[in-house]
Amino acid sequence: MTRPIRVCTRSSKLARIQTDTVCTTLRALDPNLQLQVLELSTSGDRADADPRLGGKGEFTRELESALLDGRADVAVHSLKDLPATVPEGLTMLPVGPRVDARDAIVSNNTTCVLRHGARIGTSSVRRAALLKRRTPGIEIRQVRGNVDTRLAKLDRGEVDGLVLAAAGLRRLGLEHRIAQALDPALFVPSPCQGIIAVEFREDGDELGKLLGNAVDPDVATAASLERSVVRALGADCLTPLGVYVTRSRKGWVGHGIVLSPNGSQLLSVSRVSPDGKALADELVRSLDGLGAREIIGRP
Repeated sequence: MTRPIRVCTRSSKLARIQTDTVCTTLRALDPNLQLQVLELSTSGDRADADPRLGGKGEFTRELESALLDGRADVAVHSLKDLPATVPEGLTMLPVGPRVDARDAIVSNNTTCVLRHGARIGTSSVRRAALLKRRTPGIEIRQVRGNVDTRLAKLDRGEVDGLVLAAAGLRRLGLEHRIAQALDPALFVPSPCQGIIAVEFREDGDELGKLLGNAVDPDVATAASLERSVVRALGADCLTPLGVYVTRSRKGWVGHGIVLSPNGSQLLSVSRVSPDGKALADELVRSLDGLGAREIIGRP
C-alpha cells in the first residue's frame, strides 16, 4: 500500500487491544505498512449510559458508515457484534485465531453463584435465558457497560456474579477474574464469540489480498458456518440463540440452541459431520424441526 491505511475501531479498551492485534498482524505481513487508527463512539457505547439506545448492529453501524463514506479503510470488530449480513459494498474477514469462545462466570464468592436467589449481571438475552433454565429462581440484573464498569458493579456488591465472554477477559489480561468457564457444548456461546473480524470496502482489492493473508482457514470456516445458521433461522441480536462450531479429528462438530426468553423452552442440537456445510444445514433443519422459528417468531 502506497498510502496509510486508516483503521477505525470503537473507543473502548477492549476494542483498542483488538485493533492493536490486527495492526500487529498486518505489520508482520508488511513491515513498511503505515497505519492510522481512528476511534469512534457507537450507539452501543452510548447505550451503556442509556439502554434505550442501541439495537441490531449497535456496536458496528458507525464504523461501517466510516467505511462507506471513505473516512476509513478497515473497521475492526468483535465478530459476534456484527449482524449476520454485512451492508452492500462491504466485505468481512475473520483475522487470526479464535480466543476462548466460552462464557465465563466472574464472582468474588463462588459459593453463592448460580444458586436460587443469586443476583447475576448480564445484558445478553441468551445468557439470561440459559441462566434461568439452569437455575430457576436466579435473579437476572441488567448490567451494561465495558468490562471494567461491570467488574466495578460486582466489586461494589451490586451483583453476586457476572457472565462475560472469556475471550474479552483474556485479551484484557483479566483471566484471573474467571471463577468458572462454562462448557460450550451446554452453555452454547454467541455465534462467532472470541473471533476478531475486519470489514473493508469490496473495491479494496489490494487491501483484501493483504488481509486475506491474516485469515486462519479453520476459524474462517467456523465463523461462516455459525453465521449461516443465524441467517437461515432469521435470528437477530434479540434472539436467545447460541451456535458453536469447531474442528476435531472426526470432522466438524456443531452445537446449536434456541431458547424462549424466560428459559422455559430449550431446543438443543449437536451434530458431527466431515463436511462443514452439511453440518450447518443439519443444525438448521434439526432446530427448525423442533420449532425454532416459532420461538424466534419468524415464518
